[in-house]
Amino acid sequence: MKKTLFYLWQLPQHLLALAFWGLLKLCGWESHRGSFLSQPVIVLKTRSFGLSLGEYIFVGLYEGRLGSGGFAGETVKHEHGHTIQSRRLGPLYLLLVGLPSISRNIWDRKFHRGWPPARREAWYYGAWPENQADRLGGVLRRYI
Repeated sequence: MKKTLFYLWQLPQHLLALAFWGLLKLCGWESHRGSFLSQPVIVLKTRSFGLSLGEYIFVGLYEGRLGSGGFAGETVKHEHGHTIQSRRLGPLYLLLVGLPSISRNIWDRKFHRGWPPARREAWYYGAWPENQADRLGGVLRRYI
């Protein structure tokens, strides 16, 4: 019963996740399913990618930095933090977390290309909603 209520509480995210997953399959993207803390993880053959929509986590397959299940553990833990935000915020998640997260990601990719990776990481993960997702997911970042 509790699982069903959470699924309904996060329904907009779940519908978007299922549509996204369907689109990936339609476009021929290679993926496989894994899990993290009993949560579905869809692993894609790509780099530098993480997305959490409701109870679904999409991550890229990282060569050389693999966690258990073929994906980067820190990325999955961070995305699991976003799942916790989704559980708390329900239908407001996309507006309060998704929009700021995507906006910061686009801004960083467009305007911070020349920055060193550590500075970009500190900028991106140092502010809402990424810093809270790190805390909730148990990710400890060290900024140099």
